[in-house]
Amino acid sequence: PAGTLRGDVTTVLIGVVVWAIFAFWLHQALIGVNPMA
Repeated sequence: PAGTLRGDVTTVLIGVVVWAIFAFWLHQALIGVNPMA
């Protein structure tokens, strides 16, 4: 079945938050390389 707009927006927001946490904090903590440097 087709998804709802609310479900789509929620999924995108969760994805962006998880990406930001990984990119700005977990990447340095787990891998030891700052991707923003």
